[in-house]
Amino acid sequence: LARVAWYCANSGDSTHRVGTKEANAFGLHGMHGNVAEWVWDRFGLYRVAGETENPTGPDENERRVVRGGAWKFSPEECRSSRRIPVQPDFSGYPLNYVGFRVARSAGPS
Repeated sequence: LARVAWYCANSGDSTHRVGTKEANAFGLHGMHGNVAEWVWDRFGLYRVAGETENPTGPDENERRVVRGGAWKFSPEECRSSRRIPVQPDFSGYPLNYVGFRVARSAGPS
């Protein structure tokens, strides 16, 4: 994990520039640590296997999803599949370990 992610044991309690760790098996940087990813999906439990492919969550739930690991998380919490429910307005608590991830294809050589 230390080769590809900033997490509680090596982050110094802060975020770091993307690309300062090795890429994961898919060639992506920062997917398992550094900042957790804010997504617009609504939080809900997976009830059947098919719901795990691009789940958007139940319409009646206002909580959204923060996904993946972050600089303050333990190694066990730094899975890209980790999901945390949060209120859309982040009311009541700071989430200074949350951001978003940008991915793009490589440009012409």
